[in-house]
Amino acid sequence: MKKLTTALCAVLLMILVLMPGAAAAGPALSATRAYCIIDADTGLVLAQQNMNEELHPASITKVMTLALACEKAQGSWEVPLVDALYATQMASANDGANLLAEYFGGGTIADGVAKMNAQVRELGLAHTHFANPHGISGDDHYTSCYDMAQILRWALQQPGFETVFTRNEMY
Repeated sequence: MKKLTTALCAVLLMILVLMPGAAAAGPALSATRAYCIIDADTGLVLAQQNMNEELHPASITKVMTLALACEKAQGSWEVPLVDALYATQMASANDGANLLAEYFGGGTIADGVAKMNAQVRELGLAHTHFANPHGISGDDHYTSCYDMAQILRWALQQPGFETVFTRNEMY
């Protein structure tokens, strides 16, 4: 559970760092546009500011992409899938995210993105819509801090996600 909480905090900090207006040396909550700190076990919101504001998620989109691929694989990874999972986390590895979207989408990126949005609906999230699996900004690509925290809680329940997401050594 310690890893789960650490990963959740890391993702929330990544959201804060990527947002305009965040302090350059690190996010100070007073200088942050939006944040949401939740209990990883219960989902209870512990602290927040503008947690439902819809913002561009950038590469944090890949949390949903990785989680859906892990859900489909159910721990039965072939070597190329493992490589794609790690490659998707690399900076600007949009081709890896596209490949994973094709994998869990049944052959097309568009169907993968549709599955991402279906998962958002299944989770009951009202402030998220994905337009791609990698996070390049667009008017129709947004999430909120609260929704992203809930996506991460769900993602951490998928087989192998925590292992891939929290790996510290170079791949």
